[in-house]
Amino acid sequence: MVEEQTEYFIFTTKLLKFNIRLQITGAERYKAKPSFSVFRFETDFYILRNIVALSYTQCFIPPLTPGTKETVFDKKSLMLRERSFSRFLRGVIRCPEILNHPLVLEFLTADHKTNKEMKEFTKKLQTGEQQLLKE
Repeated sequence: MVEEQTEYFIFTTKLLKFNIRLQITGAERYKAKPSFSVFRFETDFYILRNIVALSYTQCFIPPLTPGTKETVFDKKSLMLRERSFSRFLRGVIRCPEILNHPLVLEFLTADHKTNKEMKEFTKKLQTGEQQLLKE
């Protein structure tokens, strides 16, 4: 008799971190760093998407999986979020106008080492979003 074991991962926190790895082809021609690895909170993706959507209304911005206040993060939902975030980032990278936005560049390249630095960046994103909503 074989018993099947299933693992379930359940988290109830909004501080879910994602690691973004970005590999730039042809970076050596521009004397740029060839790859970046940064950590971002889940909420940073939603705020950045709002900023980009408000700033570049003429561009199609891929949607993100809707989030809720308290979410159960099992393996399936994490995979859906990962796909959604990857699709969003590919869409952002494909459009040179969006890619050159200062907050997008910082989101993709600035490695904030500590949780404090990451939270400060989140506040910076929130401030940018609030300024756009006032306009």
